[in-house]
Amino acid sequence: MEPSTTPTPAQLLRAAEIVLSRPAMAGVAAATSPERYAAEQEGMLRRLWDGSSALRRTVGALDGDRAVPSSSSAVPGARRPNTEERQVQRLKGQLAEAKERARLYRGRAERAQDEVNALRTRLEESGERSREAEETAATVAMERDILSARANDPVRALRTVHRALRSAAAARSSDPRESAAPGTDILRAHPSVRPLLELIESAGGDREGLLKTLDALLVPDLPRAVPAGPVETSVVTGPRVVPLGGGTEIGGSCLLVELGDTRVLVDAGIRNDDRTDHVAPRLLDTELASGPPVTAVVVTHAHNDHGGWVPAVVRRWPGARVLCSSATAELLPLMWQDTAQLMRRRADERRRWGERSADAPYGRAEVNAASRAIEDLPFGFRVPIGDLDIELFPAGHILGSAGVVVRGAGRRIVVSGDVSVERQLGAEPLSLPVTTEETNLLVMESTCCDALHMSREAMVEDLVRSVREVCENGGRVLIPATALGRAQEIALTLSSRLPDLPVLIDGLAGNVAETYGRHAETTAAERAVLSDRVRRVKDRRAEQLTFRQGVVVSTAGTLRGGPAVIWARDILPDPANALFICGYQDEDAPGRRLLELADGSGTLDLPDGPVEVRAAVRQFQLGAHADRRGLLRVIDEVQPQEIMLVHGREEAQRRFRRLLRERGDSPVDTAAWSPARS
Repeated sequence: MEPSTTPTPAQLLRAAEIVLSRPAMAGVAAATSPERYAAEQEGMLRRLWDGSSALRRTVGALDGDRAVPSSSSAVPGARRPNTEERQVQRLKGQLAEAKERARLYRGRAERAQDEVNALRTRLEESGERSREAEETAATVAMERDILSARANDPVRALRTVHRALRSAAAARSSDPRESAAPGTDILRAHPSVRPLLELIESAGGDREGLLKTLDALLVPDLPRAVPAGPVETSVVTGPRVVPLGGGTEIGGSCLLVELGDTRVLVDAGIRNDDRTDHVAPRLLDTELASGPPVTAVVVTHAHNDHGGWVPAVVRRWPGARVLCSSATAELLPLMWQDTAQLMRRRADERRRWGERSADAPYGRAEVNAASRAIEDLPFGFRVPIGDLDIELFPAGHILGSAGVVVRGAGRRIVVSGDVSVERQLGAEPLSLPVTTEETNLLVMESTCCDALHMSREAMVEDLVRSVREVCENGGRVLIPATALGRAQEIALTLSSRLPDLPVLIDGLAGNVAETYGRHAETTAAERAVLSDRVRRVKDRRAEQLTFRQGVVVSTAGTLRGGPAVIWARDILPDPANALFICGYQDEDAPGRRLLELADGSGTLDLPDGPVEVRAAVRQFQLGAHADRRGLLRVIDEVQPQEIMLVHGREEAQRRFRRLLRERGDSPVDTAAWSPARS
């Protein structure tokens, strides 16, 4: 039965509860009670009651479908409306609405976060492209400065002609057929000297006579085509030899050879790891704090741990000459430029953290000055430097690597540099000249003096087989490698053994690969690293999206930084891929931690954050340092009176010295050496 059209106070209260339960009244319901609302809005509620039969029926249903009696006929003890239940229902409705609004807001927040992430990714990509463009511009500017300086340096131009004539003479002496086409050998190796040579030929010039003249001007007391004979007996004590860096450590190589006022450094390398950020050879500043200036720096090869500190040396001693092989002369400015950029970025970062004296050890100006000071010295030529004279010979380590013969005061010192006795595609093999005979002191690298390597051919076959398996199954292989030497050797090896396999070269390794191709020597065809199947990375982001099968060779070899870290983040999470370590990893390197993952999977902390490792991980020993057998072979060929071990770890050197004594050799401490009076 429908309630009376004249509502009682109880009916008005029920009507107020119903009105307040509507979603649109949620704000009012939160601010007032049904009792108060019924009292304040009584007129409105009565009109609503009169005009809405639905409201009257709803109130009746809430009271058990019975008419609510008037106040005059109310039954004593009748059930009063349950206000608490109405409030619970209302709150439940409000909660449901709040949850729905929260769900909508979460969706909006997620979409907004996706947009933020997309913008951040685009910003990072833009920043990376900007950095790459900045570095490219700096490299181009430096190359322009160097080329300009070389173009305006008549002595350097004469050296270029001299080297071309010497190469042609050597070719004719080894193959008489070369003489059938006068000038073609030189022009093929050095097309830049074509105008001068054509002028000489047209004027009826004597190339042999010109060669002798240039020998006298540029390399006095040359050539030495026969053994130099016994070293003269002398009462002069002779040169003093002191390792200033890289004695009982690997890195920061620097050897002082001094005689009278002549001070020659053989190498000036950087010590660089997680604890020491681009610092000088350990004893350079203390040993050379006083006394004569450095006369010259002879750089055995372009790796940073041997030549990376040279611009700082030239800044300190502006008159110092820089001598190295012709290939090293091309590579050093490239390595210095890259190092200077890294030094600047790290200095900027330290300044942001509040370190006021965070200046880079050297920059573009110092790199330009050091580049202008370079004199390329062909293998087998002697050049006087003050009271000493210097000769280079191929050391077999990387392109352009050299050992050094130093003579003075009747004494002869041979510095091996980093040496390899195994044949490589990208380096001249070790070739000891006759001038290493009757050596007083052999300064020998000892990086791998405690190791016996598997044959190089077996290691190469293992690498090639493993790469083929991954790529045939649709995967990609990342090979982090040092920018100079190992990266190019790996690319040359893969292109010769797997000619149909696409190979990408990223980072500084690509710049160096172009230099390999430009460097013309008798085996230049083997050193043309880049080809249709081996190419540089131009757009890394695009390559990561499209390069789905093949090999990526990228710096840095230890995964401490560089493009290799970006590629590792892309390649390591996929079990179809692989990462092959082909170089030495020190204890703090991410590459070492990757190898130490127990089952080949887990999480690896890279410089830009952790990454899940599901790809296959293997190590291949493709180093370019002679092992114990190779070092002993060099010692047996040189037969020195005494041996000083450098560029190695102290404990390994101690064991190797013990072996040398057992063989009857005479190893000396890695401290300082000077010959006994005779």
